[in-house]
Amino acid sequence: MTTDNLDFLNKDLFFKLFNNMSDLVYLTKVRDDSQFTYVLANEPAKKFSRITSEAYGKPVSEVLPPEVYQVIKDKYFQVLSTKKPVKYEDKFILATPRDHSNNHIVYWESTVTPVVNQEGECTHLLAVVRDVTERKKYEKQLEHLAHHDNLTGLPNRTYFFQKLKEEMELSKQTHTSLAVFYLDVDHFKEINDTLGHDIGDELLKEFTKRIKTCIREEDMFARLGGDEFVILLTGLSDENIIEIAKRILTSVKRTWTVNNHRINISTSIGIAFYSHLNHDEKSLLKHADNALYQAKKNGRGSFSLYKN
Repeated sequence: MTTDNLDFLNKDLFFKLFNNMSDLVYLTKVRDDSQFTYVLANEPAKKFSRITSEAYGKPVSEVLPPEVYQVIKDKYFQVLSTKKPVKYEDKFILATPRDHSNNHIVYWESTVTPVVNQEGECTHLLAVVRDVTERKKYEKQLEHLAHHDNLTGLPNRTYFFQKLKEEMELSKQTHTSLAVFYLDVDHFKEINDTLGHDIGDELLKEFTKRIKTCIREEDMFARLGGDEFVILLTGLSDENIIEIAKRILTSVKRTWTVNNHRINISTSIGIAFYSHLNHDEKSLLKHADNALYQAKKNGRGSFSLYKN
């Protein structure tokens, strides 16, 4: 076997490996005019970037969308100045999705490595890129599951306390109002015991929908567990808050039909206002819980304000 044949086989093997890599690989030449031109790209890179071999020799700025080029340009110049590899993550928004989904956002992670000659000049840049869009979507799903209730889709206890703490600090700094509603479904245990937990779950989902129609989009509505819910209201007058409480009571008292079962229920609401004193999030919620207990003592289907 001659050396020429061996070189041919090595090249052939190289390009097979190169084009069958799952990562996207781009080799660009650094020109004297500070432009970058494509020298080589493997098949996954061509498909991802929608480029062909005709792009070879053309400035990258003319081949890629401006918003994409602006991101990689900064990283390329960083590699040129340091002559060290740069690893980064970024995203860009597509005018039209690459597939038939509604996903216009593409996330990627990339490592750009300088290719330096014997004189110490950076002549080429090798970029290895990985499409991590699906991973990012999965991470977002996990984050959502960690902070939201599985049955109703509402924020859960952990997320609520996190948000409440943030809003209390903001309220303290800006001297804006903040109130917490603590509410539950009156006699919910009896519904579960007589009609079953499936009906109870459907009732809680319908309860969630009704409460949402009574509050603003920016108000945080969360489920603590069971039939216990909380609402975080900011920037409203006392009169507005009372009006919302009345609206909720009226909405819940309407007749419910759940899986062909007609059910009459009510809700009780405890309301506590943040006074900017020494309250922390747990004590404020405890005050709202005490007010809820008082509303139930008053006959249920009503609201009560916490009083020091």
